[in-house]
Amino acid sequence: MLKCDSPCHPASPDAWRYIATLLTDDDAKLGAFRGYSAHSAPDLFSRDGKTYLMATRVSDKPWKGSYSGCDIFRFVNLETAALEKDHGRLRIVGQVQGTPGSFNGACTFQPAVAAVGYLYGEIRFVDKHPFFQIFQTAAK
Repeated sequence: MLKCDSPCHPASPDAWRYIATLLTDDDAKLGAFRGYSAHSAPDLFSRDGKTYLMATRVSDKPWKGSYSGCDIFRFVNLETAALEKDHGRLRIVGQVQGTPGSFNGACTFQPAVAAVGYLYGEIRFVDKHPFFQIFQTAAK
């Protein structure tokens, strides 16, 4: 995680400083959905005064490097990039799941349109042709 202090000048490389690594490959391999190789496509959002990180799980199903749903983590302290833990492991506070066996993820949440819930993309095959859709969960 990088931080640009206020007033932020994002085009300046000197404006950014390293805070922490939020997720490692081991977090994906040891998480609630064991057997994933990594997390990708992160999304930060705030809701009800709390800040969250949503990240897409990466697996080898249906093919190598496939997105396989999303895990949601809550920050304990955004300034230090500390995520909640449970018995030493990152605590997953929510999940977004697409159709099992499909390529599904990256996910996002936009608090301004919270009634939509989470959004995620999914690739399914119809008559052996890829078919891409974006879904809304309506879950908050």
